[in-house]
Amino acid sequence: MEFKRIEYFLAVAKHLNFAKAAKELYITPQALSKQIKELEAEVGYPLLYRTTAKVKLTEGGESMKKRFTPLIDKLNKAWDETVSEKIIRFTYFGGIPQAQVVSKVIQEFTERISDCKFELYCSELEQVRKMMLDGEADLALTVCHPGEIWEDCNIVSILKLPAYVLMTKDNVLAGKKSITKADLKRTNIVLLKQDFIFNASMYGELSKSENVVYANTARDIMQLVSMGEGVAVMPLFDDSFEDWNLAAKKLSDKADMDFNVSIIYKKNNVLSKQFMSVAKKIELST
Repeated sequence: MEFKRIEYFLAVAKHLNFAKAAKELYITPQALSKQIKELEAEVGYPLLYRTTAKVKLTEGGESMKKRFTPLIDKLNKAWDETVSEKIIRFTYFGGIPQAQVVSKVIQEFTERISDCKFELYCSELEQVRKMMLDGEADLALTVCHPGEIWEDCNIVSILKLPAYVLMTKDNVLAGKKSITKADLKRTNIVLLKQDFIFNASMYGELSKSENVVYANTARDIMQLVSMGEGVAVMPLFDDSFEDWNLAAKKLSDKADMDFNVSIIYKKNNVLSKQFMSVAKKIELST
């Protein structure tokens, strides 16, 4: 059975006129009549009395109309709700604390944009950026540097985090009271391979150094540092660095090396004004 034929039959049953039903269905009366005949052949009995003057439902036609009209109404309603529902793809960096930051941000967006459905994606730092720039996400919560460039995106910083230097506990820098940028230039530093992290001026200098060790992911950075391959400059969300048996020291001159927890979205998104409104409210309350 082709469900489309049921839809055609119900249109004829509503109008009791092939021309009007065909117009509503955007087909010819001849094509409609053929479809009804094929439906009648399937069910095994006539559904309509046809005369030159009018069209009437048979007893079997009345029964079919009664059974299928509620179903087609529910189907049409479900379709209307489906196409009118806006799905927002929200990606966030899994390194950001869930309870303290991520959950609160998601709650603000879902409460203030209640007519949309949110699909959530917990991703690696570099994957968050890729999803946004490739159009696979509408909204992102991630960590970025002041001056970092995201093409055609708005960036709203909601929380500023100081930069720390992570190193093994036996690293010579671990014994210093404070660490400077000059110290970083004299040691190996582990950075993500992706160019975006070098947009801040300090990282631009470091990326040209012979002492750079490149990592593919944020987790790779932690592994390389724990192996003594170099130090890394990162924000500290919690004490998880201790699980890697690492020491953490603040930078003493870190003006251009701080990190921002930011909400990022495409400028041309149809919901960009709403995203901005919610992001600003979160920014003020953080």
